[in-house]
Amino acid sequence: MKDLYIYPYNERSKSARVLAEAVGCKMIKLQNSQFVGNENKIIINWGNPEKENLKVYKDQGAEIINYKAEVICNRYKFYTIAQAAEVRIPWFTTDLKEAIFNVFDGSVIVGRVSLTKSQGKG
Repeated sequence: MKDLYIYPYNERSKSARVLAEAVGCKMIKLQNSQFVGNENKIIINWGNPEKENLKVYKDQGAEIINYKAEVICNRYKFYTIAQAAEVRIPWFTTDLKEAIFNVFDGSVIVGRVSLTKSQGKG
């Protein structure tokens, strides 16, 4: 299995940290990073529009998910792409009945009003 890394739009991003903790991976530093890409690494671009470092990591052999940062603006699209790439992600659903069933099963459920909002506004 390949190692997973998050390339955040901001090193202080709470959502990037929560995702990294949920899937058990590390975040790539944006300043003074010692990260080197290779064919055993998958990088999730978490909304960072700057492509220079991502291109370097890609050229080093890393697989980049969401190279075009605009894809990450829609959480459903991101989770669908990540799931298809067999990246370990938190469970998700768009089915309200399924979510309610899981609440009664003891799961913690986080809901979104909008799939495209950011900074806690969704």
